[in-house]
Amino acid sequence: MRQNGRALQDVPEDLRSPGMCLEAVRQEGITLRHVPEALRREEMCLEAVAL
Repeated sequence: MRQNGRALQDVPEDLRSPGMCLEAVRQEGITLRHVPEALRREEMCLEAVAL
């Protein structure tokens, strides 16, 4: 995720962790759309719009 945040879409949902999702969103804010609702946090949303 550190090199290509968009790779998150290729990771099965049940294997995505909050840390992995946050790192992906830090790389590519648009990746937030691939973060399961249950894993979304305020910090993640702020990172997505800060880019």
